[in-house]
Amino acid sequence: MRTAPALPRSVIRLLPARRVPVVTVLLFVVLWIVFALESVQKGGSDNATVLFRFGATTSATLTDRELWRLVASIFVHRGLAHIAVNALVLLVAGSIAETLYGCLRYLALYLAAGVGGAVTTVLVSGPGDIGVGASGALYGLGGAIIVGTGTRRDILARETARDLRLLFVVTVPASLLAGLALHMSIAAHIGGVVTGTVLALVMDLALSAGRRRPEASSARSVTAFSGVLIACVAAMLLTWFGPHHVLPSDRVGALIRDGIAHLKQGATRAAIADDTAALRIDPRSAVAYDQRGLAKFYAGDARGALADYNHALALDRRNAYTYLRRGLARGRLGDLPGMAADESQALRLLPSLAAAYYYRGIARANLHDTVQAGADLQRAAALFATQRDRIDYAHAEAALAALQR
Repeated sequence: MRTAPALPRSVIRLLPARRVPVVTVLLFVVLWIVFALESVQKGGSDNATVLFRFGATTSATLTDRELWRLVASIFVHRGLAHIAVNALVLLVAGSIAETLYGCLRYLALYLAAGVGGAVTTVLVSGPGDIGVGASGALYGLGGAIIVGTGTRRDILARETARDLRLLFVVTVPASLLAGLALHMSIAAHIGGVVTGTVLALVMDLALSAGRRRPEASSARSVTAFSGVLIACVAAMLLTWFGPHHVLPSDRVGALIRDGIAHLKQGATRAAIADDTAALRIDPRSAVAYDQRGLAKFYAGDARGALADYNHALALDRRNAYTYLRRGLARGRLGDLPGMAADESQALRLLPSLAAAYYYRGIARANLHDTVQAGADLQRAAALFATQRDRIDYAHAEAALAALQR
């Protein structure tokens, strides 16, 4: 009977041996504990509010100075598949990196790469995006392994180091390209691998200068790890059981609603302030620009309103009401052809918009195009009547009577 073939010597040397990778095992356990805590919350680990409460990053993380999220988000995962893949990669890459760098330096690489990935994610996030996961830290370990297998020749056998280096040199770029092809968000991956690689190079330079080898697990390493872990857990507990936070996208919506309420009360300055605050959180909110333009228009700042409407339409050209309002701003500034053109565009997007017929009729009347103006005002009056809008119907009828005189 044939015996099973022996594993190649280089493969055997890749497997964890001689000692347990203490930090890797502890990180593995912490990831699963945090995931279990997420899962028992209402909504589970797929719920954005739950993830945010546990430490997910958002586009406002840096501006709100919630820097603890940059660390906490490394331990938070969305869904079982996310945590399972990352935990498996951690066991493999973490064991190798811990062997190469020792407990303390390995922990520093892991956390620094995770923070680097989180920062990159924050910088490219929109207001509705959240960032979670250990991917940035794991990619950082991949970069550190590529560096370490080329410089730490006294740690691994030559064959082992060569095989590992080849494995990660192929795997890391290939997975990044696969993420791009699948339209995945890879900001954390890129930030993590750059941070991990750079920090590994710095560590190797420092070690070479001091002619030191990485130390094995020591009381100092375990104490440092425990301190960092306790700080992370304390920060997460403070937010999990402290006051509830609001997602940036929810804050934008709330500020816009506040602005609308202030505008209805005639408080144009307060409305402008609300919409401006919304735009600080989300500079690409077409609705906030549109509403601030309306508030500026009512405040008598037609030029400022026109600028805001231009911004809104650059972000969203499908909003008929923004064209309607920009037409009014242009009319107030004396640009009657522009006013008529904007009302025409509003009607192309929304043919039942009675107000657009009315204002285009007014613009055409002032341009002495009485035939087209009369047709627009008649259409506006008919639509206002259908909508039982007595006040605007009366305005349309009055304008039509004035035109006929």
